Formats: sequence, C-alpha cells, structure tokens
Amino acid sequence: MKSNRVPFFASLVVLAASMILVAGPGSMSSARAQGLTPPVSLADPLRALPDSTAVCGSLLLQESDRAISRYVKNHPEVQSNARLQKTAWSFVVGSTHAWYAANFTNGTNYLTNSTCRAVGVNCYVFVEDSMWTTGRVTQSAVDSVMGAFDNHVPANPSKGVYQMDVDAFGNPPDVDNDPRIILFLLNIRDGFSGSGGYVGGYFTTRDQYNMQGSNLADIFYLDAYPQNLNSATGLRAAMSTTAHEFQHMIHFNYDHNDNELTFLNEGCSLVAEVNCGYPIYDQSLFSSEPNHYLFDWRSDSINVVLKDYSRAARFTTYIRDRFGMGFFKGFVTNNTLHGINGINAALTGYGVPDQFNDVIYGWFIANTLDNRSVDSTFGYVYPNLPQVKNTRFSTPVGAVGTYTVSKLAAQYLSFVGKNNFNFVATWADTAVKLRAVEIGTPSRVLPVTSGLEFSEPGYGTSYKTIYLVAMNTSPTTNLSLRIDSVSTTTVTPGSTLVPRSTALLPSYPNPFNPETTIQFFLRDAGEISLRIYSIDGSEVVTLLQGWVPGGEHHVAWVPKGLASGVYICRLDADHQQFSRKIAYIK
Repeated sequence: MKSNRVPFFASLVVLAASMILVAGPGSMSSARAQGLTPPVSLADPLRALPDSTAVCGSLLLQESDRAISRYVKNHPEVQSNARLQKTAWSFVVGSTHAWYAANFTNGTNYLTNSTCRAVGVNCYVFVEDSMWTTGRVTQSAVDSVMGAFDNHVPANPSKGVYQMDVDAFGNPPDVDNDPRIILFLLNIRDGFSGSGGYVGGYFTTRDQYNMQGSNLADIFYLDAYPQNLNSATGLRAAMSTTAHEFQHMIHFNYDHNDNELTFLNEGCSLVAEVNCGYPIYDQSLFSSEPNHYLFDWRSDSINVVLKDYSRAARFTTYIRDRFGMGFFKGFVTNNTLHGINGINAALTGYGVPDQFNDVIYGWFIANTLDNRSVDSTFGYVYPNLPQVKNTRFSTPVGAVGTYTVSKLAAQYLSFVGKNNFNFVATWADTAVKLRAVEIGTPSRVLPVTSGLEFSEPGYGTSYKTIYLVAMNTSPTTNLSLRIDSVSTTTVTPGSTLVPRSTALLPSYPNPFNPETTIQFFLRDAGEISLRIYSIDGSEVVTLLQGWVPGGEHHVAWVPKGLASGVYICRLDADHQQFSRKIAYIK
C-alpha cells in the first residue's frame, strides 16, 4: 500500500521563534507583543489535509521563524551563553526529566514529564510518561528506535541513522556537552483528533540557545500519536523523519545564521532519508509540476509547499546518484558559500569538473529519459521514478506556438506518431537550451539549434517517441522560445515521396555526429555543385560537382578535422541556389 506520509521537516530555527520567552500559556501576551508567536492556531491548516498525513510544520511557523532569526542576530549573547552549560546529562534508564515541547494548537510551549527508557551508543530515548502508561509506546518500540538510530538502517545493516548522517553531512552540535542525542517520543500537540494531518516530528534550534523555554539540549521530537511506533510502518516513518531532522541539526551546526536556501537545506534532509534506505518523498507531486522555479519555497500554502519538498527530494537524489553522497559533506560544512555558489564550491572540492549548469542540464534530461546507459548523467540509480508531465502531440504541427519556461526549470513536449519529424525552434536568450530526446534502440539525445531546422526521418520507425526538453538555465528570469512547423514529410532513402521541382532537402540526422546524409532532388539532369561552407562564408569542402542525372540523390558527409558548429550546405542547380544549415556536434 502506498504510504501517505509527508514527514514533518522543521528547517533550522523552525520552532524557535514561537518559544522565545514563552514558558507557558501565561506568557502568550508578552510573546505576541514581540511578534514571536503566531496569533492563530497553527493546527488549523492540518485539518484540511487527508487523514493521518504527517506534515512539515516549518511553514506553520514561518513568521515566528523569521522573528527568531532577527532576535538571535540582535542578541548574540543568546547563542554564546548557551555554551556555558558545562555538565553532561549522563542519564541512565529510569532517569526522569521534564522537557519543554511545542504546542501547535496555540503557539506556546509547555513542560511535560518523561522517563529515559533506553541509553544507546549515540542516543538517549525518552518517552512522555502519558504515552508509556497508555501503551502508545512500548519497550519494544523504544528498542527499535534506538536500534535504528545506533545500529542499522535499511540501506546499511551495520550503521544507524546517526553514523549515516554524520558520514554524509558532518558533525552535530553539542550544546549540552553530552555526545548523545536525545530522542523524545511524545504526543505532539497538533490538534489531531482522528482526522486531518498531524505533526510527525521536529527539531528546534530553540534548544540550542540559552533562553526561557529552551531545553539546552541536542534533542529532537518524534510523534507517538497518531503515529504508531509499535507498527513496522509507523516505525519506518518515524526513523525516516529522524534521518531528516538529524540532518537539520547537523546543518545548523555549520549555519547558525540560516543563510542557506531553504530548498537546499530541506533537500539535504530529504536525501538523508534516501541515503538511509527509506522511500523517497512522494514524487507524483514534482512530476505534475516540472516547469517551476527550482529553488522556490512556497511556505504560504501547506498544500503547494509539498510540491517543493517533492522537487527538492528529486533534485538532491539526482545529485546523490550522479556524484555520490560525498558531495554533501562539503556542501553542508561550507558556511561561507550558499545556493549555486555553494554547489559549485562543493563540486570543485569534491574533485569533479562539473558545475551547477552541468548538473541541471543532466537533471532536466534524466527526468524524462532516466536511462544511464545512454549517458550516466541522464538517469537515476534510484529505481522507478515517475516521468515528469509532458504535453503530447502526434506531429510537430500541433506544437507550433510560444512556450514560457520558468527560471531553472524545463518544459516537456512529447511526440508519438508515424509522420516525419521536422520543425524549427527559435529563441533569443542563450540561457535557453533545447534537446530532442529520441526513444529507441538505442535512445539518444540530440541538440536543437535556434533557427536551424531539426529533422528526424526515423520518427515513427526507429524512434517511436520523441521528447523536446526546453530548458531555462537562468536563475533569475523566465524565458520563452517558439516552435514553428516546417513540414510533416521528408524524403528519406528508398522513399517514394519526392518533390516535383529541384530542391535541397533536410539532412539527416541534423545535428549529427559523426556523419550526416545530404538529400537533394533534381527535376532534370544538369550541371550541379554541392558544397559545405563555414558560418562565416568560407568554403570547407566540395562534396559533388559535375553532370548529375535527374531524380533523388543522397551524399554522405563525414567532417574531418573540423570543430563543432553550424555549417551551411549549398546546392547550385537548375540555375538556382539552395542552402540549409546543418550542425556538427562532437
């Protein structure tokens, strides 16, 4: 059965703002006066979601998140004083402690009693006392949580979430001078009463600062109601959330000021789940919206931002599959460069020549082709990812029109039919790239040049489906391109479709490497010349000159010692001159 889990991924200071100077309900008015707590119930958006769907609470606390960022920057002592905590916890099984936790129904925090039920190599597992006495959390569930955090995850039987995340992203903070992370299993107060969504877990940097309501601990929280930690499905969801939230804790250790793009920080947490062997975030959401700005994070709507999570999971999983998890440690631990600059620095530091534009080019193609045998950059290791949405046509004629491509996004068109495939596409900005992805045996990816006729006579035979992938590599501007139909028939070797007058027909393939075939038709026999010129008008080679009989002719051209680029094929025949552009791609 497909899970409807949408994990709660609190980013960096997510919950901190709602709890600064808030020790309980009695502090609400003063906290609200400072703009540190939301004025309405944070649980309201959850009720509109499908039943038993765990959600990301970071968007529920967007405004308070911004408030805490401003507060900490203006009060650096909040951060420095936190380091004055000198005594490690040194808990043992049976130790009791009252922890502050978030109340999502009114934006406050509260103290709740708990008991340490397990001590692992890398964690303490505390359970809210009410969850223990009611049987919502059992010792078996506690042991399973500890085992997954310390010892084994689906992707690695000898490493737990802790070591998998540390190896991939770096070291966690240590505000409490105790190397163990506190995992607190509780009923998160999110207003869940049997219907709607709920908060599945969170990490709050509030606990990293010396302020009222802080636990002054390296701690994160996992829901025990309605999430069922006694079931295999519930445990898997909880530990996937744990892998995600622990990455946020590590990321915070290197980026206290929250300078990283939310999209990329969340993406790292999403790929942390995949790296541990848990399922990738729901990919049907991204697949339905590929033509959307890559780094967008729409925290104003809980339903729409889920698509941003889906896109972030897809993008970072592609990076993992292309470069390996080693990329991410250099990216997370670099606290000076962020966004595209941070990606480029991490790639360089990891010893690969590729840069961000190379990455998104391969990603755009992989999202429709997903075939590493064509090119290792054009596919995923992660299996069975859904293909992105495309607009389907039977001939290029139907695709004639202007298309807008969002910044750092792609527009996908597909053609399935038996007619020959000819068109011209034009665009003004060099940030636009157009590729024809031809599905056959073997499949291939061909560049399309602005203003140059593209022809594929194998459409419908060798290639049953052709995708056009229009890519916008600009990070700042939405761009457009236009597709114009040239014709729906092309003369190919052995065909009976011939023009009635002398003509220079489309070469095939075009663009090409290493060879193309130039086609022309002569109404009558006569003296002709067939030459290739460079784009500046210099003659490159004479392919044919002399007396030629009437009818259909095909001449092969294999460039020797020439650079990639656009060339002009010119036919002089029947007292006329004909020319076409052809592109050689090495």
